[in-house]
Amino acid sequence: MANVLHKAIWNWIEVFPSEFVHLCQTQKRMEGEPHILFDICHSLATDNKRRAVFWPLQTMLLILCPDILLNAAMTDARNNLSKKAQFLEALKKSLRNKSLMDIAARCYVDVCKASTYVSKNDTSALRHIVPEIENELKVCFLSHLPPTFSSEDILTYHTFFPLCTFRSYCSRLKDHMLIAME
Repeated sequence: MANVLHKAIWNWIEVFPSEFVHLCQTQKRMEGEPHILFDICHSLATDNKRRAVFWPLQTMLLILCPDILLNAAMTDARNNLSKKAQFLEALKKSLRNKSLMDIAARCYVDVCKASTYVSKNDTSALRHIVPEIENELKVCFLSHLPPTFSSEDILTYHTFFPLCTFRSYCSRLKDHMLIAME
C-alpha cells in the first residue's frame, strides 16, 4: 500500500503541477492530514526492510506538508523531538550507511525531483533542503560505480532506479533553467 500511495502522490504532482506549486508557495499542508499518516508510517518503519517500504512514502507525505517540512529542515533534530526532524536527520545519516544508502538516496531524489516544480525564487522548504543534499547524492551515486564501470555492467535495481531518477531530475532542472533564461 505504501508504494501505491507513493506513486499516487507523484501522479498528483505530475498531473496537477500548478496545485502542487500553490501548495508549496502557501506553505500550508495538504488537506487530508498527511502528517498523521507520516506519524503512523514512522511507527511502522522499525527495521531496514520496513524502512525500504515506508521511507519513500514518508518523504512524499512530508513534501505535501511544506510548513512542517520547512520547520523540520530548519531545526536541529538532536534537540528536537519532532518525528519529522528526526526522520530528515536519519535520512542524512543513512546516505553514509551501506545498508540504508539506497533507500535514503531514493528519498532524496524524490525531494530533488519535487523541487524542480518550485521556482528557485520561492522560499520553499524543498529549495532549502536540496542544496544541502545535492552534493551528497552525487557522491553517493558515484561511489556505487566501480572505477572501471562500463555500459555492459549491471547495477542493482536499488542503485539503478535512483541514479536514473537523479539523472531525470538533473535534466528537468536544466530544462527549467533554459526556460527561465528565455
